[in-house]
Amino acid sequence: MIISEYEQGGAPSRAGTVENRCYTRYPVNASATIWREEATMPAQVVNMSLGGALLKIYPRLSLNEVVTVCIHESARVPGNLTDLPATVVRTTDTGCAVRFDRVLLQRGLGDLLPLNRPR
Repeated sequence: MIISEYEQGGAPSRAGTVENRCYTRYPVNASATIWREEATMPAQVVNMSLGGALLKIYPRLSLNEVVTVCIHESARVPGNLTDLPATVVRTTDTGCAVRFDRVLLQRGLGDLLPLNRPR
């Protein structure tokens, strides 16, 4: 996996408000493991982008908590995406959103994120 630095910024949402999001989210539905201090927790990836992911997880993580994410191989994820340092940037009733400390740039990620597909 090739990783480059994360670029801060925002993108307008459909409602016209500015969100702290640089990349398009795509539905994934893959299992994941979250490392939190010395413990591991199972999670489900609802959607992800090159910069982060929305996770279903219990117990919930705390805002600004630093974790490590491993997204397991599935029909939409080509191989395991392992050891992804991330920070919890939003909590929800069913889990949280994490921002990866660096942007994912992986050749096989095109299978997950249809960025370069012919139209």
